[in-house]
Amino acid sequence: MSGHKMSGHEPEPEQSCASSSIDELLENSAAYAAEFAGPSTRVPSKAVAIVTCMDTRIDVFRIFGLDPGDAHVLRNAGGLVTDDVLRSLVIS
Repeated sequence: MSGHKMSGHEPEPEQSCASSSIDELLENSAAYAAEFAGPSTRVPSKAVAIVTCMDTRIDVFRIFGLDPGDAHVLRNAGGLVTDDVLRSLVIS
């Protein structure tokens, strides 16, 4: 025997950074959902759609001075209008 006591349980492994980030995002989402009144319509109040790059540094709402519900925002690699983007616009 090694001389150290067994406590009856093993210490929990540290959570990975990704797991803790996901947990934080889920908690924030739940808090937001609890207070969300939602817009009265699914049609954007400014009747516009913005296609932009998925670069995380791009804050579309800040750049254009938009509030939630003002515009549909579609993101993809390169901010390209593709068949998938067009399909999303038709469905929305």
